[in-house]
Amino acid sequence: MSLRDNINIDEIKIETLLLESKTEKTEKSYYTYSGELNDKNKPNGYGIGIFSNFKYCGSWVDGLQNGEGIKYCTQENGLLQIKYVGTFNGAMMQGEGKIFINNYLYYDGNFVDNKYSGIGKIYYNNKKLRYYGNFKNNLREGNGKMYNKLGNIIFEGNFKEDKRSGNGRYYDTKFSSITPIYSGEWNNDMYNGVGILYSNLNNYYSGNFVDNKKHGTGKLYNDNSLYEGEFKNDKKNGIGKLTIFSKNSNRHSCIYEGNFINDVLVGYGKCYYKNGDIYEGNLENYKKEGFGIYICNKSKNKYEGNWKDDLKDGNITLTTDENEVFKTIWKKGKQINIKKYRSNFEEIEEPIKKQRIGIPIEYKCPITLFIMKNPVIASDGNTYERSSLEDLFKEQDMVNSPLTRELLDKNILIPNKNIKKLIDDLLIENPLILHM
Repeated sequence: MSLRDNINIDEIKIETLLLESKTEKTEKSYYTYSGELNDKNKPNGYGIGIFSNFKYCGSWVDGLQNGEGIKYCTQENGLLQIKYVGTFNGAMMQGEGKIFINNYLYYDGNFVDNKYSGIGKIYYNNKKLRYYGNFKNNLREGNGKMYNKLGNIIFEGNFKEDKRSGNGRYYDTKFSSITPIYSGEWNNDMYNGVGILYSNLNNYYSGNFVDNKKHGTGKLYNDNSLYEGEFKNDKKNGIGKLTIFSKNSNRHSCIYEGNFINDVLVGYGKCYYKNGDIYEGNLENYKKEGFGIYICNKSKNKYEGNWKDDLKDGNITLTTDENEVFKTIWKKGKQINIKKYRSNFEEIEEPIKKQRIGIPIEYKCPITLFIMKNPVIASDGNTYERSSLEDLFKEQDMVNSPLTRELLDKNILIPNKNIKKLIDDLLIENPLILHM
């Protein structure tokens, strides 16, 4: 049995060894020594040295702690007692050893130059394992495992400078002892890089992370949906595709494609429905809102015009699969008027073609009735041509809304980027529309 396994420092009667002790002065400290000496009158063999800030009991070689021994110190207030039991070389902890704090085992492993280095274990004060793995310069470095106070593993992977860095898995025993909460790349103790984050076995995110947040491209799986696209600060932000699945089925009920802001589809987008119908146009909170085009898969009818709260509302142009065109008026999803426009596109003369193109009413300024070049949202919630409002405000600071009659604030003129894009797209395809 080795010295460090056999000797308990608390059982050593130092007083009995001090009868023939001598005091030596070194450049670094004063200490009292009792034990074996060599021919140079230096500690050599077994002995006890009492220094100003610690005590040592064990093997000496030519005046230095060397071999197996015990070193311990106590804070001045007596609240913290630290003890090392292990091997020394040149008065430094080297090789295998154990650290005790207030008589409970804290560290068991390898030392290099007084520091944890190599394979080692750290324990809780309830004697349960806290960490097992590699150390370097007193810090966790390399592969290792972390445990909670119940003895369950909570992390396994790589460390750098005492922080989780590289590949690793994080577990929560309340969730699953087999499936990790997070598996992937780490940096600076946080999710950084590519990984998989589980909410439960059916809900998880696979993709890029920055500082514990979903950030970059990824896929988010939920019980009845799948989002594929861009994330920013833990939310769906950027171009993406959201698939809503039917209950108890792998078939989709609806697919949304477009730009997402803070988890919500905003502005121009596309919708693909379970029955094969397609919508392309403006959306708000996944509902058709503003100008859009709806194509029915079964009838091949195309509805082009205004929508409100997911329903046809306003002027709608209906084009059949036989190229028949009808002008229709809708209110809250109900058709209230219809007028046949032309039966054969090929027979339409140029003036009629210009009329057939049509300009959605929301593209026109309510003041001038001309297509808008610089649309802005006023304080009444309606969109106007900026120059038209500025002309009104030249006369006075407060004017009545042409539509609601409420007072307008000249300082509230917010660019309507969605309408501007739709107008620009229309003008690119139909440049003659400005001359109508």
